[in-house]
Amino acid sequence: MSTVSETTKAMNKDNRTSAKPKALQAGALTINQHGFMAYVRTLQFMKTRLKGIDDGEVVHIDQKEIEQRFFVWPKNPRKQALEELIAADELEISEQMNPISGRIMLMYRAINPDKWPLDLRLLKPKKVNYGPQTKLMQGHLMRVSLPPGAPSTPYFDFFLQNRNFGLDYFFTVDAFASRVHTPITNFHRTHRTNLLIDGQTTIGLDVTTMQPLLLGKILHQRIGANDFSNWIESGEDIYIKLQQAAGLETRDQGKKRFYEITFARANNSLAEMFGAADWITWINAYKRNHEPGNPHSKAKPYSNLSWLLQSTEVQTMRKVWQSLNESGIPFLSVHDEIICKQQNRHQAESLFRRVLDDEFTFYKLNVKEATHATETPLQCNIPQHPETMPQATGEAKPERIAHPIKEQPDDWSKDIIELETYYKSIELPTQPIKLNQCTTIMDINLFIDGHLSTIKANNGKPHFLPYLDRLKEVKQILTDTLLTTG
Repeated sequence: MSTVSETTKAMNKDNRTSAKPKALQAGALTINQHGFMAYVRTLQFMKTRLKGIDDGEVVHIDQKEIEQRFFVWPKNPRKQALEELIAADELEISEQMNPISGRIMLMYRAINPDKWPLDLRLLKPKKVNYGPQTKLMQGHLMRVSLPPGAPSTPYFDFFLQNRNFGLDYFFTVDAFASRVHTPITNFHRTHRTNLLIDGQTTIGLDVTTMQPLLLGKILHQRIGANDFSNWIESGEDIYIKLQQAAGLETRDQGKKRFYEITFARANNSLAEMFGAADWITWINAYKRNHEPGNPHSKAKPYSNLSWLLQSTEVQTMRKVWQSLNESGIPFLSVHDEIICKQQNRHQAESLFRRVLDDEFTFYKLNVKEATHATETPLQCNIPQHPETMPQATGEAKPERIAHPIKEQPDDWSKDIIELETYYKSIELPTQPIKLNQCTTIMDINLFIDGHLSTIKANNGKPHFLPYLDRLKEVKQILTDTLLTTG
C-alpha cells in the first residue's frame, strides 16, 4: 500500500494551492509535459489491463528515465516540470517502499486520465523470445474481430485499435506456469461467443473438469493406484465421489473441497476428512516441500500443486496447439479451451481428441457456440501405456453423439467456489483497500461476505456481474500484494 511522505504531501498541496505560472494557462503545457502525461496514463492502463482498468492505479517511473526521455537538463528541468504538472492538477506523486530493496519509490498517477491519449509507442520495447508455435498463436490475434454492436471492453477495443504496431504488448507467456495470456483470455466469457476469426463465426472446444483429470493422472504417476485416480479413470463424477468420501451433504460441497485441495494451504483437516488416504497425504506433503520448478515455491510452497496442474495443462495444450498449427487451422487459446472457426469445428475436434486420447482414460469435450452449447458424451479410451495407466477393461467405447442443451444463463458456480475458497485460505487484511479511484473498501470481511451472498443468490444474472468482477479484482489485488511482499 502506498505511503506518502510529508515532503511529497507538501509538494502536491503547495503546488496546487499556489498561484499557477503563466506558462500553465489552459492548453499551455509543453510538448514534453504532454508526452510524459500520456506515458503515465498508458502505463496505468496497461498495468491493470488484466484485472479491470483502474484509473486510480499508480505507476513507478525511474527518475533517470524521466530525465533522459522527457525533461532533459538544463533545458527542461525535471523537478520544475513535475511541479508545474502538480500545480495544474494533472499529476499526483506519492511514495511507496520497494518490498525487495526497501528503498522509497516515487509513484505517479494521472488525475484526469481521460484527458491523455494511450500510446504504446511510448512504452519500452518488450523483450520476447517465442518459439515457432507460440509465434503462430500470436499471429492469430491479427485475424480476430467482433461483429458490429457486439459487447466489448475498453481493453479489448484498445487491442483491436493498436495490435498492428504493438502486438507484443498483447501477448504474454507468464513466468509461473507458462500459461498464455491475451486479450481473449480475460475477455468476458459471455462476450467470447461473438468473436470472429477472418470475419467468420467461431466455436469453442474445452475439456470438462480439466484440473481433476490432470490431478488424477499426476497422482497415478507419482504414487500408483489410488482412489482419486481410480474415480477419474472410471469416469465417475469426481465431485460426487469427494462428497461421498468426506461424508458431505451436497455435490457443491465436494466441488468446494476440490478447490480447497488445489489452492489452499496444506492442512490436516483435509487429510482427516478423507481418512488419511494416500492421495491426500501426498498432496499435503507436496504443498509443504520445495518444488524447484515453481518460482513461488520458496515463499509459498502451498502454490506447488496449482503450479503443477497449470504446467501440466500447458504441456497438454501445447500438443493441441501444435496439431492445429500443423493443420493450418487458426485458433485462439483460453487455457484449456481453444476457439476456432465454425467451419473448422470437426477437424479441430478430431485433432483435440487425438491428444486427449493419449492423455486420459475418460474425458468430456464440450463444444460451445454463440447460441447454444453441445456436450459430447463421456469418452472412454483404451489405455495405450500400461506402465503409466490402468489395464483395459474391455468395455466398448460409447458412441459419440452430441446432445443439444437449451441455452442457459451463464453459470458462475465455478468462479464462486474458487473465490470463496481463496478468501478462506488467506489472512485478510485489516486495513482499508483501495479498489479504484472512486472506491475504498473499509471492511474487507463485510465486503466479501456481502458480495458472495449477492452472486450466490443471483448466479448467472448479467445485472449482477459487477459484484463478481469486484470480487475478482480484490482477489487480484491481494494476490499481487502477497507476491510482492512474500
